[in-house]
Amino acid sequence: MKHALPALSEATLSDLRRQIDGVDEQLLGLLARRCGLVRRVQQLKRASGMPARNAGREREIFLRAGALARRLGMPDEGAVAVLRDVLRCSLLAAGVADAPDRLPRRRAPP
Repeated sequence: MKHALPALSEATLSDLRRQIDGVDEQLLGLLARRCGLVRRVQQLKRASGMPARNAGREREIFLRAGALARRLGMPDEGAVAVLRDVLRCSLLAAGVADAPDRLPRRRAPP
């Protein structure tokens, strides 16, 4: 048996879509800010002779993302996947040549 969904007015749908667009704009603004920070980190690493990538740090990022997603009531797998793409975008923006097309997938522990 199908459940009837409440009718949405065009105004309500348009308002919700505007709000989503606003969130997307904020997310991209934060991504640009993150890219700038990663550029600075990479400059410091190059000047110090450190490798561009740090597997331990990347693992920490994904574990923290999974834990935060669970606390926020979100699917951790989706949040970790988003952070993997954010990391890739940040590395590309910083000119890291070994930024992979896709970072390896690992499920964050519960």
